[in-house]
Amino acid sequence: LGCACHWPPLRIASAMAASRFRNIGDPLLSVELGSSGLPEMDDDMRERNVARASSNLVAFMILPRLFCMCIALVVYTLGGRAWYDAEIKVIEGRRQIPLYFAVVVFSALVDWLTLWPTTLKARIFHPDSGNLRANMTVYKLSVPSIDDPMPYIVMEDEGPIGEYNRANRSMFNFNEGCASFVLNMVFAGQVFPWPALVAAILFAAGRIMHQCDYSKGGFGAHAKGYMVSMLSHTFLEMLIWFVAIKGLVVI
Repeated sequence: LGCACHWPPLRIASAMAASRFRNIGDPLLSVELGSSGLPEMDDDMRERNVARASSNLVAFMILPRLFCMCIALVVYTLGGRAWYDAEIKVIEGRRQIPLYFAVVVFSALVDWLTLWPTTLKARIFHPDSGNLRANMTVYKLSVPSIDDPMPYIVMEDEGPIGEYNRANRSMFNFNEGCASFVLNMVFAGQVFPWPALVAAILFAAGRIMHQCDYSKGGFGAHAKGYMVSMLSHTFLEMLIWFVAIKGLVVI
């Protein structure tokens, strides 16, 4: 896995993730906490964070797909092109091309549903909030009204409990896109079985990297594993896009 991370496309992809997963200074916390137990930010800082998160949302919805479409084209061109065309022709003959479009629509939907909340998260957690950013939810105690509100409740992020919490956070992240990945793998594999196998292996390796690095290294350390798994997932989606578009034209 260490060698794979030095492959130029993955180094570029990891760099692209820096703004989303950056974790400057102490991995536990790099900004001051307020009385609420959350980072102190003024309105201007919140709006800047939201603008940055919104830009990242657009970038992560578009750039990985463009990158992976280029790889899909290379696989098609340098692989068994005649065989791929024959398999696409079979799918087109069964009038299943609309189903392939349906899969990529669902896949894009899953990406949007998992990424859009980051624009809301930007109002709560500063980019330098360290492991606080691993929190999917923020809780409060249900108590009668008091003069001094109690701090919000977040995950423990230190010691073995913190490692355990982040390992499970990684599992929840896997669950968010698992159904989409399986759909992409099955449908892409109908035409591109060997590329689908390679993508599945990379996806598995990336998810293991994600969980181990997240647990042991804290928020930000999981970026490489995220990018490996995300790009392998997106690559499968682009193979399906390729089948869907190719099926609409005469081969």
